[in-house]
Amino acid sequence: MKLRKLFLSIFLFVVTSFLSAGTVVEEIVARVGNEIITKRELDEQYERLREELARRMKGEELEKRFAEQKGVLLEMMVNQKLLEQRAKEMDISVDEEVDAAIKRLREENNIPDDAALEKALRSEGSSMAELRSDFRKRIIQQKVLWNYVQGKVNITEEEIKNYYEKNKGTIMSETITKVKRYSIAEAQTPKETLQAEAQTVLTDLRAGKELKQGDYPHLIVSEEETELSASELDPKFVQILDATAVGSFTDPLEGANSFMILKVIDRKPPKQIPLEEARGRIYNILLEERAEKYQKTFLEDLRKQNYVVINQPS
Repeated sequence: MKLRKLFLSIFLFVVTSFLSAGTVVEEIVARVGNEIITKRELDEQYERLREELARRMKGEELEKRFAEQKGVLLEMMVNQKLLEQRAKEMDISVDEEVDAAIKRLREENNIPDDAALEKALRSEGSSMAELRSDFRKRIIQQKVLWNYVQGKVNITEEEIKNYYEKNKGTIMSETITKVKRYSIAEAQTPKETLQAEAQTVLTDLRAGKELKQGDYPHLIVSEEETELSASELDPKFVQILDATAVGSFTDPLEGANSFMILKVIDRKPPKQIPLEEARGRIYNILLEERAEKYQKTFLEDLRKQNYVVINQPS
């Protein structure tokens, strides 16, 4: 399961801070507008960073990577504070996007519901609350920065046409695979039991039996067929689908205390996209190529507009 890799890629340093009457005064390492970052909060993020890295590496490699990322962690926390404050000013809401991201994560890892996801997260030292917070911060960051970049970059129709002519061979639609899902899942059931049941279900399906929910103790049959595109999926998952003929079933795909069998219903191959349909995609490609420069400028502007003081921790 690719949960840990994803968690590392969306690690956005959760920060919550407050002072109230009667609380112990802590060392302040940064002031961002009317908010603060304490040394305790920074130390907590150091610890989280090290734990994340230690799951993928050890020894000298771990120490080197930790030192590199530790050196910029406080700056990243300040930047995140600035982005959150701007998001509040813009009244940005990302609840629907967060829900969609979690649903996508569950589907890609064959996790039947939020309870099973919570169990998988806790086995890896995380939680649903932490995951939602990380997703939320990542999406807010993207929305705020993208809004700024769009207002700065001027992309002409001529640039779009020139890009299309030079890159026609790569401007293709994605392969779309329509599938039906058969899940064998139950949080309290031993995985060996679920695996044996999944193999029996697969044998019946390949024998031509029409199975429905209730035919097996832990079988969940999706009511709707789902269309999947390669960009939404893990590359290994794409390879499995590509290797499965239309009308055939995949082998059981293992998830968190679950197994999933997919029937490939239909497959639409890639095709050339006309300029009219590709215009939006090309605009976003050109915008992204220029975004890094403007994003850096945007963060610098935010610092000028807000009271930011960084004190190196003792």
